[in-house]
Amino acid sequence: MFKRQLIIAIAGILILAIGALNISNSAINNMTSDDKGAIFFCQVVGQDVCVEILGEGYEYSGEALVTAFVKLQGYMQVAYKKVYNHFYKIWHIGRIIFFA
Repeated sequence: MFKRQLIIAIAGILILAIGALNISNSAINNMTSDDKGAIFFCQVVGQDVCVEILGEGYEYSGEALVTAFVKLQGYMQVAYKKVYNHFYKIWHIGRIIFFA
C-alpha cells in the first residue's frame, strides 16, 4: 500500500514539475517571439500516441506500443525472477552459514 502511495506522490511531483517547465517555456517564447515546442507534451489521437519532447514531435502507432509493452512485460518478469532467485540463493547461503 505504501509503495503505491509513494509512486502516486512521485508521479504527481513529476507532473507538476513538467507543467511548470511548460509554463515557463511558453512565457519565454512569448517574450522572445520564438515558437519553440513544449518541454513535454503527450496526446492520444485515436489509437496513435503523439509525443513532443523538447520541441521535437514523435508519433507512435498504438498497435506497435501494445506489442512493445507486452514484450517489455515479459522481459521484466523474466528479469524479476532471475534477480529474485539470485538474492534468494544468497539469503539461503547466508542463513546456512550464520544461523546453522
